[in-house]
Amino acid sequence: MNNLLLTLIASPAATPVGSAIAEGPSVTRLLLSLLVVLAVVFALAWFWRRGTGLIGHHKQMKVLSAMSVGTRERVMLIQVGKQQLLIGVTPNQITHLQSFAEPVIDPNGEQQGQQDFSQVFKKMLKGEKP
Repeated sequence: MNNLLLTLIASPAATPVGSAIAEGPSVTRLLLSLLVVLAVVFALAWFWRRGTGLIGHHKQMKVLSAMSVGTRERVMLIQVGKQQLLIGVTPNQITHLQSFAEPVIDPNGEQQGQQDFSQVFKKMLKGEKP
């Protein structure tokens, strides 16, 4: 056992340790490869974060409103074409809750039939129904 250890220590290495570090072109090539890989990773993360990814943007489907009802549960109002749907979204499933014949929210973000708060408050003070 001691003889084997002595022969391993005493035998010269095929390449000196310092010469591998001193080679310039291989280090440059390694650093350029690392930069290319990092650039690809950041580009993919940027596409993923934008939500469109490499698939493309769908103009026929929009999320108009979303409300959290629990830690991981949401109720979302989406528009598909000209129809608006109310769906429940959990980590395990998506459930259709309601379809609306008339738009609840204008795709521009304005709610249909919404009155100014001051007008509603004045009607309530007069005893009228808002």
